[in-house]
Amino acid sequence: MTGLSVDKVNVHIDGISFKKYESEAKDAMDKMIDRSCDEKTENQIYACALNNKGVRDVDMLHTRIFGNKIYVDIEIQVDASYTLKKAHGIAKEVHDDIEENFPKVKHIMVHVNPTKD
Repeated sequence: MTGLSVDKVNVHIDGISFKKYESEAKDAMDKMIDRSCDEKTENQIYACALNNKGVRDVDMLHTRIFGNKIYVDIEIQVDASYTLKKAHGIAKEVHDDIEENFPKVKHIMVHVNPTKD
């Protein structure tokens, strides 16, 4: 009977060890496989872009988390009559504002689309 009890303790201890390693393995996999940001972070990035003068709308926002860094791909809409230089300046402001307000952003690509009037 004592041997049976010891075996149960060993299984229980092994189970705890397995759970510990399972958690570490999941954490490692999460760092190797990219996924989107949570909805709250995406909404904050969206709002940050819209807060820039000259941005009429955000047509698309994709985020990826790889490791502990965020990669952002965003399409903003600006007035179709703007010169390329002015549209580029707005895109740079959006880029810089997002990087400044979201320190985990490692890379952001801002695409500019003309308004769809």
